[in-house]
Amino acid sequence: MTNYSRNLSGQVSTKKVELKVQKETNTLNNRIDTVISDINTVLVSLNESLVTNTTDIGNLQTVLNTNTLDLSTLATYISTNTSDIGTITTAVGTNTSDISTINSNISTLQGNEVIPSHTDNSGKLLTSNGTVSSWTDSFTVSEVTISGTTRLKEVIETVEMNTDTTGNENISLMDSSIIYLSSVQTGNRTLNFIGDGSTDLNDVLSDNESISCTVLLTNGATPYYIESISIDGTLITSKWQGGSAPTAGTASGIDLYSFSIIKIADATFVVLASISDFS
Repeated sequence: MTNYSRNLSGQVSTKKVELKVQKETNTLNNRIDTVISDINTVLVSLNESLVTNTTDIGNLQTVLNTNTLDLSTLATYISTNTSDIGTITTAVGTNTSDISTINSNISTLQGNEVIPSHTDNSGKLLTSNGTVSSWTDSFTVSEVTISGTTRLKEVIETVEMNTDTTGNENISLMDSSIIYLSSVQTGNRTLNFIGDGSTDLNDVLSDNESISCTVLLTNGATPYYIESISIDGTLITSKWQGGSAPTAGTASGIDLYSFSIIKIADATFVVLASISDFS
């Protein structure tokens, strides 16, 4: 009886161990199945991703293949123009001193006020005396040539005051076009129209150009008048308004003579003259 009990007890213990091993084995198998399932899921997802991105990868490959020529061309262009870029760089470097010199000259000119600031000089003229420039409301020049119509608000002319009273009178039209013989005349006068003291009027005017002049002659109780006209020393037969040249002046008055001188050819002139008396 005792031996039987011991055998039965040993069999029960062995059975428990087998059952425990079986249970642990089942648990391990379940875990292995779970891991395999997870791996399969990941593999499926990765495969789907690869399939989905195959088109994009293909497009990228196409772009690279298509632009290989452009990339090659660009590389060739850069290589070809390396010398040009070097030349430009050298030119800039070479001319740095020139640029510096220009800047220095500008600074010098501004420092000497040769080029004054235009600030607050709206509507003024920039003039120069040959050394220094300045802004001004007016300026003086020896001659101005204007092509086209000229519109002026007012013209202020210089009057040459002359106290001669008799004989020949040189009228320098380059100096003034209004001559006022302000002293009482003592004899009839001869006018000789010239350019100036060293220039003939013939050299001042071109063919088909004209110039005008006004001469005021002051008379006392005994009146005198302009009896002859010359240009550059040559006597001219003038054409007078009304058809007749004056033969007398206005006593105790001022006679105003107007002359329009037209050059029609070399040393050939037409002179239109008129007289008005003011007393």
